[in-house]
Amino acid sequence: ASIEMAKDFILELLHQDHAEDAEAMHVVLLLPGWETRGILRQWLSQKQHKRIQDRVHVFQGSVMQKTDLFRVRADTAEAIFLLPNMQSPRPGQEDIETVMRYMAVRCIAPATWVILLLMRGASRQL
Repeated sequence: ASIEMAKDFILELLHQDHAEDAEAMHVVLLLPGWETRGILRQWLSQKQHKRIQDRVHVFQGSVMQKTDLFRVRADTAEAIFLLPNMQSPRPGQEDIETVMRYMAVRCIAPATWVILLLMRGASRQL
């Protein structure tokens, strides 16, 4: 997922309009690169995000690695969202990789609610 998409996702999920439903919610992001992790942490440290700072946890890793999934406690999550790189020049390939990530998560967290965002409607058949 792009940095902007991750920011929008966090802000929507933890928006004050949903405060009652999301009061105890924590968001754990597992991102592929250290640079992205640093940018998001810096963004979260801004004064206007003080309300959500303690509820967003950013880690570097991959859902394709069992050790990373266990490190972020994916096996105890209530829900897992798999977001694609919306800037990918190959949306079909990105969707295939998102489905592969879904299968990796299912091995660790078979009872967890997993939500995928696919780039192409035709990819739903994957």
